Amino acid sequence: MIRNMTSKNSLPLPRLKRPYGVTISFVLLAIMLVMAFYFSQGNKPNPASELPDLAAIIPDQFAQWQAEPESRFILPAELPVEEGVTTLYRAYRNESGDRVMMVIVYGAERGDTMRLHLPEVCYVAQGYDISNRATTRFALGSVPIDTVSIIADNGLREESVIYWMRVSNHYARSQIGQQLFFLRTDKRQRQDSALVRISVASRDQLYASRVNHNFIRDFVTALPPQARQLLLAEKEAG
Repeated sequence: MIRNMTSKNSLPLPRLKRPYGVTISFVLLAIMLVMAFYFSQGNKPNPASELPDLAAIIPDQFAQWQAEPESRFILPAELPVEEGVTTLYRAYRNESGDRVMMVIVYGAERGDTMRLHLPEVCYVAQGYDISNRATTRFALGSVPIDTVSIIADNGLREESVIYWMRVSNHYARSQIGQQLFFLRTDKRQRQDSALVRISVASRDQLYASRVNHNFIRDFVTALPPQARQLLLAEKEAG
């Protein structure tokens, strides 16, 4: 069950046990069926060989952060995805001992964004409750990033999560918004998508938020051009 949020600035998540939750589920199903038919008409995913090597283009060391060799503790794992999507799991630690977990999912074709699950879906599917959902815009130089933050708690583990989902040259804040965006866009536009999920496991939410924000600032600043095109809503050069 997803808890309602107490923050007045938060955006409430649907509680699927209420009647209107069933309606939302049917709406999502209808949109996904329409999208599946629409993209089946000649839009096939790229072969896996054409997907970017995320491990190679995402820096493993920057500022005071260093990638750790073991990342199996990054939970929850992404829900299964199909061909045309690639995922990178990586954990970073800084000189102060702060640890950040990062998951990046990239879909090469427009239709594949239907298989990039919002973190709320992954966490709830694996036993977490969600609260305190809010949106924030990071202004990092010339790149404004529209992010969503949530608190995920399964009783034994609490994570402060910040994520963003780039869909074409647009930031999507919901699954419905993501699908509607594609329905009204020109096929000639950029068609790929990327999800970046960053989290800190701690029940000290102020501490976790500070670490998350510092990491995002350092991470985005250190990204090379190819990674910026993949992860941020920037227009490609030229």
